[in-house]
Amino acid sequence: MSKKKALLLFCCISCHMVQAQTPDMMPEGSTDINLGMAALIAPSHEGSDKQKFYLLPFASVVWSNGVFLAPGEIGLRLPSPQHLQYGPLLSYELQTNRADRNASSSLVFTPGAYFNYRLDHRLGFRSRLDYGAGTQHQGIRLHLANWFSMPLARHQSLSAEVGLTLANKHYMQSYFGINPEQAQYTGLPAYNATAGIKNTSLQVGWNVELSPKYDFSTRIGINRLWGSAASSPLTTKTNTVSLLTSLTYHY
Repeated sequence: MSKKKALLLFCCISCHMVQAQTPDMMPEGSTDINLGMAALIAPSHEGSDKQKFYLLPFASVVWSNGVFLAPGEIGLRLPSPQHLQYGPLLSYELQTNRADRNASSSLVFTPGAYFNYRLDHRLGFRSRLDYGAGTQHQGIRLHLANWFSMPLARHQSLSAEVGLTLANKHYMQSYFGINPEQAQYTGLPAYNATAGIKNTSLQVGWNVELSPKYDFSTRIGINRLWGSAASSPLTTKTNTVSLLTSLTYHY
């Protein structure tokens, strides 16, 4: 796999492991920049029993006007109370992230929106909706998640998130279905995927504030495919595990 593909894959996976979290409103004219290095162990594609390892740099930027840039997404936080975050979101990912495709993949931008609600500093809800993924650019995906965090010791915290992803037929068929033409060159039976629950996920994270400038974090993600995604001939493993470890410098 080329470095370009590896970087794009990292953006996609890290985006799903760390959903859009824009900070509280910042002083006018200020910018928050984070630089880091991440080590990632993850399946080569959803439903794969093959794991891959990547070591890649990353960056995220948040501007005081609400615009933010992070691995796998570009968004805008609209003016809102401290406990609410919502706005448009533009995700980017690999178009041909399927088990039966070895052709070069292209970077595809998918428009959508996000809505986050924070009950307090330890408990909250996250959601994101995007439209335009898949071969016909008609895929719709909705991700819902509840998160919880708690301090462990001085400068340390533990977080957990339980998530659910729903998708329409166009999305499911693009990534898990097999049309007659695909069946001919793969040798797999034709398969029609249907709309419904795509996957559920559980993420557990540990964060350490090493200094005012440096953070160290580790996140373990457990993903389970359901319905048409789990039954697809392309799926060789319905339960997969990803591990993301990163060192971040706050510029």
